Amino acid sequence: MTDFLALVAKRRRRFPNMHIYHYAAYEKTALLRLAGRHGVGEDEVGRLCCAAGRWSICIRFVRKSIRTGAESLSLKSLEPL
Repeated sequence: MTDFLALVAKRRRRFPNMHIYHYAAYEKTALLRLAGRHGVGEDEVGRLCCAAGRWSICIRFVRKSIRTGAESLSLKSLEPL
């Protein structure tokens, strides 16, 4: 967790307008849960999650660009395709 947060902080200093791409809401929720559980980086995760326009949710693009017979658009469901 601390390594990830250090990497993101380093990248944000170098690229202040960077985006964090993630597939769905799970990743953001998992970061918040991990920070709370371990008491590490809670403030930094909170700032990251509140960075308006910095989180790009990829599933929105998948919904608009892929037509499939799969029951779900989860990565596990789409992987065999």
